Amino acid sequence: MMWLYKHIYPFFVSSTLNDKTDVVVQIPFIKRGFCKKYKFAEDRVHVLFPDVEKIEMDKIIAANLSADCLHFIYPATPFPYKEHKTLVEAVRILRQSNPSVFAKIRIHFTIPIGGYPLLEQLIVAYGVSEQFVFDGIMSHENLLSFYKASRGLLFPSTIETFGLPLLEAAAFGLPIIASDLDYVHEVLNGYEGVMFAKTKNCQKWADLIARVCEEAPTFEPLTPKGSSWGKFFELINR
Repeated sequence: MMWLYKHIYPFFVSSTLNDKTDVVVQIPFIKRGFCKKYKFAEDRVHVLFPDVEKIEMDKIIAANLSADCLHFIYPATPFPYKEHKTLVEAVRILRQSNPSVFAKIRIHFTIPIGGYPLLEQLIVAYGVSEQFVFDGIMSHENLLSFYKASRGLLFPSTIETFGLPLLEAAAFGLPIIASDLDYVHEVLNGYEGVMFAKTKNCQKWADLIARVCEEAPTFEPLTPKGSSWGKFFELINR
């Protein structure tokens, strides 16, 4: 998959670009990378924030998770750049540095059992199997119920075109611990509930997870931005 992104997709993209092409991207980070890679004019690349469905909180039923545990959610596919390993390393650190938090923490992955063997092997080797739950692929409705029942969102991914779970979790006012990367800063601009850590700094991840568990902070929910469809259709009709 990564080989396709690196070698095949750029070929097809570059073959379609000309002086009449307009390009639409979701965040400024992608625009900067696109213009640099393809040496494309900045005024022909348009940042249009995607529509995010308004979440009606009162209609969402919280997932039935064990009340005596501290639950976190990480909705991500089983690819190495999603950096599930960072969370496993952080929990391994908590086993030594904060046993009380370690005993209660449960991190939910949207991966089926057997869907990421290398990750499962690492979890077993570190002796942290009880702390990780493989819930399988979730419907959007089910994911929203997990947000409502969770202590926070963990998001160590290093490659994203947007990162929709960030906005969804912020709409619930959840604490978010995420990679200290441009895409996160841009998507969650103005949200006070996000805490940043370098992806490989597992000690920092462990410290922030413990902080959220012990302080249980809540934040003002982030309101989705207005629709960009009008601007999109203006581009099409030019």
